[in-house]
Amino acid sequence: KNFIFTHENGLVYKHPPEITQMILAFLLGSECWGYPLSLMIIGPVGSGKTTLIECLNLLFNEPSGIFEAGNSTIKGLITSYKQKPASPGYLLECNRIGLVDELFKMIAAMDKQSQYRDLNSSYLAQFNMILEHKKRSIGSGNDNTMDAQATAKYLFTTNEYPGTNSLEDHIGIINDTTLSRMLLYVQ
Repeated sequence: KNFIFTHENGLVYKHPPEITQMILAFLLGSECWGYPLSLMIIGPVGSGKTTLIECLNLLFNEPSGIFEAGNSTIKGLITSYKQKPASPGYLLECNRIGLVDELFKMIAAMDKQSQYRDLNSSYLAQFNMILEHKKRSIGSGNDNTMDAQATAKYLFTTNEYPGTNSLEDHIGIINDTTLSRMLLYVQ
C-alpha cells in the first residue's frame, strides 16, 4: 500500500481504509459487464484527489501523464478530426491508466459557452465507446477515419460542480449512460 500511495516528493499519503480498498480493487480488478469499470471521485477542495492521481501517475509512468481538464476542452480527451490523421485524444492514447483531474471545471467552462449550453450531458456520451473498450472505426465527414480501441482504465477526479450542494444536484451534468460505465465515489 505504501508503494501505491508514494508521491514524487517521497512522502506516503495514507488514505482511509475504504478508499485504499476501493483504489486497490480499481487497480487490480478485471472487467465488469465486459469492460473495465472506470472510477470518478468527487470531493471538496483539499481532500487529496489530485495527490492521489499524482501518486498513481508516478507508479504507472504513463507517457500521457495526468490530463488537466480544468484548463482544457473535451477535444483534448476524445478524438479530434481537425487534422489528418485524426488525433486520438488523451483517453485513447493512454495504455494502462488514464488520470483526469478537474472534469467538472471543464464542463462548467463549456456551460458558459452558448454553443455547448444544455449539450454537456449528451456531449460526454462520446466517452461511452472509449470506456467500454470496444474496437470501432470512427471518423468524420471529411473522410478522416481511424480504428480505435481503448486499453486503459480511467480515474476521473473532480470538485463538486460549481453551485451544487448535494449529489442530487449533479444529476444531468453527465449523461446517465456515461455514469453507468463508472463507479462514482463521493467524498
